[in-house]
Amino acid sequence: MNFIKKQGVMGWIVVAAVILALVSMIVYIVNSTTGYMDGNAMNAAPVILTIVFIVGAVILLAVSDRLDERVSGAILFVLSLLVAASALVFIVERVAVISDMLNPVNHPDAQVKTVQAAIAGISLYLVSFLAMVVATIGGRLAKKED
Repeated sequence: MNFIKKQGVMGWIVVAAVILALVSMIVYIVNSTTGYMDGNAMNAAPVILTIVFIVGAVILLAVSDRLDERVSGAILFVLSLLVAASALVFIVERVAVISDMLNPVNHPDAQVKTVQAAIAGISLYLVSFLAMVVATIGGRLAKKED
């Protein structure tokens, strides 16, 4: 846990992005398995991509003080793409349900709640992606040693 003390501002932004992605993944799982979406097949891609992102980010943060800025920037870029891919799969999975809400008819409460949760989860993924973009262009993850 010594690597936590070494984190700079960009490192903490990555930590925030990891937390947001984890919450988004949980929202996706709950949204896919309960209520209006119950009984439909859940796509495992967002879950797998998010887990790979979280593991990669934790490993990167652990060794960030020993990596060159260009190497850590390239790894952050790849991790950003994983979060973006998770968000895109989540969006594609919910397009039919969200687009159905555009018809001005009465919708079941379960569908409304599903759409609201999906929009919240997608939004969290996108904020996580933006945080990763900021961390990618922001510079060093770890504090410089004097």
